[in-house]
Amino acid sequence: MNGVITMTEKERLEAILGERFERIKDRFEQSEKRIDERFESMGEALRIAASEMNRRLEGMNEFRAQINAAENKYMTRQEWDSAHRLLEAQVRALETRMDRKEGETTGVRLTGSLIVTLIIAAAAVFGIITWFITHGAKQ
Repeated sequence: MNGVITMTEKERLEAILGERFERIKDRFEQSEKRIDERFESMGEALRIAASEMNRRLEGMNEFRAQINAAENKYMTRQEWDSAHRLLEAQVRALETRMDRKEGETTGVRLTGSLIVTLIIAAAAVFGIITWFITHGAKQ
């Protein structure tokens, strides 16, 4: 055998299996490393998302507080109805006063017109009587 060392079939199979086992082990370690990196990046993304969600929720709470503060300035339905009834009563009172004033003004105008009409009628009668007296005496 000229100094050549030959491997037995068993040794050859063990060498192939050992090599393949090392390759599989390397691939497994690489996969495990990538999975760990993904979990770390997902955890970081989750922390960022949670932080952003908390920030948004704080903004919403501030907005809700502003709305509640604004709502406290609004009148209740009962307050509105009460104030509206009061205003309606005041408007009716003003309308009544205006109607009375208009009635008084109309009455004064009618009285003034009646007096003027009576004066004109009296003047006309006086004029007719005077005409008959002056013209009737000549005949």
